[in-house]
Amino acid sequence: MDSCTIRYAKKSDAKTIADLYLKFANYHIDVVKAFKTDELLKNIRKEVYNHYLKESIPHKNLLVAEVDGKVVGFCELDKIQGGVAHKITGDLALKDKNAVYISDVYVADEYQGLGIGKKFLKKVEEIRKERGMKRIELLTYLNNTKAINFFTKRGFKPVALVMMRKYKK
Repeated sequence: MDSCTIRYAKKSDAKTIADLYLKFANYHIDVVKAFKTDELLKNIRKEVYNHYLKESIPHKNLLVAEVDGKVVGFCELDKIQGGVAHKITGDLALKDKNAVYISDVYVADEYQGLGIGKKFLKKVEEIRKERGMKRIELLTYLNNTKAINFFTKRGFKPVALVMMRKYKK
């Protein structure tokens, strides 16, 4: 897809990105069965909008995919001291500050399968190199097979498994 541009988000993109984030959250509810609370969805758009305006956009940690002048996807990067792999595994070899962390990535349904995810990853790889980082890290749900397949095909390997037990009270 040649008409797709990956760029840093601008403040004027925040509303559109927040709308896309709602679709991203609904994907996690419907497909991944990650979480489901009406309370979460009630306030999430406003919280995400404010987060993007105050944190991600000014620090150049939010990328957007733009097709024909329309923002159709986003990729948020995060700085995690020591990297997420160290936080989960406790592996001291991963405690350095040499990781770019992809916290969220989403492409609108009608634009999926057109190479936008690959373009996001290419841009993240450029950012990794510019920032002098040695790794790209991310977390995904075990049943998010779309994401697992996408990243595995591009050389990513699982390094940990987080286990959880839920209680009603």
